[in-house]
Amino acid sequence: MQTTHTLMAALALAGAAFAQALPDSGEVALKTKIQRRQKLLLPNEALTAVATGFHFERGIGADFRADVDGEALLIDADADGELETRVEGDKGFVVLEHDGRRYGVSLVKKMQWGFVAGSVVTGEIGGTKVRVIDQNHNGRFDDVGADAIVVGDGRAASFLSEVISIGGALKKVQIAADGSKLRYQPFTGATGTLSLRAVTGGKVMAAVLNSIDGRYSVHLNKHETDVVVPVGDYQLHSGVLSLAGSRVTMVRGRSKSLRVTANRVEELAWGGPAKAEFAYQDAGGELKFDPAAIWFYGANDEEYKDWNPIGKSPRIMVMDRSTGELIAETRFPGSC
Repeated sequence: MQTTHTLMAALALAGAAFAQALPDSGEVALKTKIQRRQKLLLPNEALTAVATGFHFERGIGADFRADVDGEALLIDADADGELETRVEGDKGFVVLEHDGRRYGVSLVKKMQWGFVAGSVVTGEIGGTKVRVIDQNHNGRFDDVGADAIVVGDGRAASFLSEVISIGGALKKVQIAADGSKLRYQPFTGATGTLSLRAVTGGKVMAAVLNSIDGRYSVHLNKHETDVVVPVGDYQLHSGVLSLAGSRVTMVRGRSKSLRVTANRVEELAWGGPAKAEFAYQDAGGELKFDPAAIWFYGANDEEYKDWNPIGKSPRIMVMDRSTGELIAETRFPGSC
């Protein structure tokens, strides 16, 4: 992490310029788009156990029962009480349907069956694309701080936020639980400005900053510099950096929070210089390192892990303090 890049964060990927005049308030219809292959970078996607089925009664309005038949998974994909859909092997994709609502599930068997969402709901606010993802897999699309949203044409999502930016204007948004519509109106609360700077020789593919109370989420974009946000305490949550085909994941780690106050500019630097902390044993003059016991931290004490491909972590050099002689060097696997 050496070259300095100036970033600007935009609330939930702050949208593009207006394609048409935008009323101060309004409602837009959202349509389901099935995605057999997930192309979005989500801030907190995790496999959810299928267990007895997909319990979406409080979201899209129906529960879809499931059961195991030997090595296969049986699913009531139309919520009529019959287990008519059979999934064999260790992967599958099923579209659940009820009363005109559709929900794709991408299935994986790892000891037991699990799934991630294979669909999004999408619409436009004044010509700016908005996509909402049921990231916590409960069949609802209105879970602020748990579901995910992309505003604009990018691939990286922030958490679903109470406030997003459309054409530079902050809008308070509310998503229907079943994902059928979105309402928006001007945000009238107090605001401040975040000025963010990442020090990295790579590309920022995704980086998310959340308010501590979970109400607001900011996605960082390398082409921007400053952003107006609601006042509150903010903290780095997660991200992905890439360089020459290699990737590393950023997680919160010990990152410091930043208080944004009304009508003030607050600066936040993250990325390099990176530092490593690791455990070792001195065994008869040999230094023994445990690849599972090394931690990399950035300028704001955010943590970097899951180096990919394996072996592409920063180089570790052991020097003689008195002579400066290089004693040993190594790289640790990507799982550290």
